[in-house]
Amino acid sequence: MSDKEEGIVSISIDMKKHRIRIHKATLHLLGDPKYIQILFNPDDMLVGLQCLETAVPGDFAERVSLQKTRPDCCFEMYSKSLITNIQSVVGLEDGCSYRLIGHVIASEHIAVFSMKTIQKLDS
Repeated sequence: MSDKEEGIVSISIDMKKHRIRIHKATLHLLGDPKYIQILFNPDDMLVGLQCLETAVPGDFAERVSLQKTRPDCCFEMYSKSLITNIQSVVGLEDGCSYRLIGHVIASEHIAVFSMKTIQKLDS
């Protein structure tokens, strides 16, 4: 896999606000998707961002509007059930924020983040 196909990226998880922040640069590396879906594999301790062209009925997919991203260049997704699930499996502290380091596989339009890379952010 070449460096052009894979890029190192990060996301942040805010336990207090049940929010996941995705940097605009990550979205660009993913090919500026129309929709993004967050996946969590508790067995392998992985979080994934999957790009979709259309929303999948019954699955949580968020429409991405780059024009409406926050001024600090982040796209935000909120899901109390997903954050609670990650917290219960990983044992994260209430009210804290964390950063995950991952990589983009551009040819697959997916980003993968290992929970082994998790870092607690200072408040």
